Amino acid sequence: MSSVLSQTPPCPGGCDPEGPLEGPINEGLPYLIVAGLLLGTAVIYRNKTKKASI
Repeated sequence: MSSVLSQTPPCPGGCDPEGPLEGPINEGLPYLIVAGLLLGTAVIYRNKTKKASI
């Protein structure tokens, strides 16, 4: 009985359980990079204009 309970269930869809794991971070990575660059540029621009007006 213990040998039956210790077996892992089969992977749904016939996937390879030993294969590499793929996450959803790879799909949106270019958008995250562009958003970070735009946000960084906006912060630097606002900081420079604030110092120039003082």
